Amino acid sequence: MNTLSYEEIQTAIPVWTELLRLNPIDKDAIVLEPFAGQKSLYNQIDNNKKYYCEIEEGKNIFDFKEKDEITTIITNPPFKTFIPNKKGEMVYKNAIFFFLDYFTLNYKNLNTLGFLINATGFNALTPYRLTKLAKQGYNVSAITILNTNWWYGTYYYIVFKKDYTDKTDIHIIPKTFIK
Repeated sequence: MNTLSYEEIQTAIPVWTELLRLNPIDKDAIVLEPFAGQKSLYNQIDNNKKYYCEIEEGKNIFDFKEKDEITTIITNPPFKTFIPNKKGEMVYKNAIFFFLDYFTLNYKNLNTLGFLINATGFNALTPYRLTKLAKQGYNVSAITILNTNWWYGTYYYIVFKKDYTDKTDIHIIPKTFIK
């Protein structure tokens, strides 16, 4: 079981600053940060129309009403959580694909989806699952690779775009983010 505190699992401001520099948000996008935590990303988003959810504040993503407005989702999602299995039983498991699938199926105007994930989350993006997302119209447009000294090593910021068919951009951040 993870022993890090709520504060320790938050994404540091310099990480989001660098990720936004390398992967800028379209200024006309209507942005949602569904797992805002202490808002280290949300507070850096310059868009006129932006929303956030944070379960610690009673703002559950599954209760979010403005789904049809959202064009861009950017987040560091929970890597594991309780989600229903095929029998409808709640099980604690890797949630990366669950959330990717949820957002791409339920947000009808979604064009861009950026997830900051760890190696386990990255491994959840199997060829089968990436093909499923591609059939829903979403392909990987960019991957940014970075390291931190306070989490568990290497992290990946994966950007999916709707109807994207061009090459995937790869960004490597050579420095380690130190807390």
